[in-house]
This record gives sequence, C-alpha cells and structure tokens, in this order.
Amino acid sequence: FYILRKPLGLSEAKRAIERCVAICGLLPIDGVVNQQALSLPGVDFEDNVQIACSQLYRIDLIVTRNPNDFTLGVTVPVLNPRDIGNYLPPASS
Repeated sequence: FYILRKPLGLSEAKRAIERCVAICGLLPIDGVVNQQALSLPGVDFEDNVQIACSQLYRIDLIVTRNPNDFTLGVTVPVLNPRDIGNYLPPASS
C-alpha cells in the first residue's frame, strides 16, 4: 500500500491491494513463521519473515522494492513491484 499510494492515490491503492489479496490471499504470520525467520542468516527480520513464508507455504514469488536483499535462503523468484503485472491476471471491469 505504501508503495502504491503515492503514484495511484488512496482510492486506487486500496483497490489494488484488494485485488492482490483476492488473487494471492494472505498468509498467517505466527510463531512457526517467526521462529523460522529468526533461524535464517539474513540480518533483516522482516525480509526473513518473507523468506520463511516462502519456505513454509507454497508461494510462487516474493515482491519487494529491494530484490537484491533477498539472496540467502530464497528458493522462489524475487521481483520488484513494477514487474508484478506480468504475473497477475488482467483486472476485470
């Protein structure tokens, strides 16, 4: 949302997030995920949480503004947000 709000505006950013949630869903961030994240070698805990989710759940990719920060323990593609459109189905009118 933070990334989308400035270029799209509040209303369109909310719609984009709703679309992403409808298409992608949400993963629970629980004790298991946090313990896995703490065991990872990376220095950024929030990045490690995303990597832990990629290891514990069947996800297709990670989207981040800093793809180069995701090198240790990542087994799925890591994309910049500007490239996510290639993976999403077209918006329905």
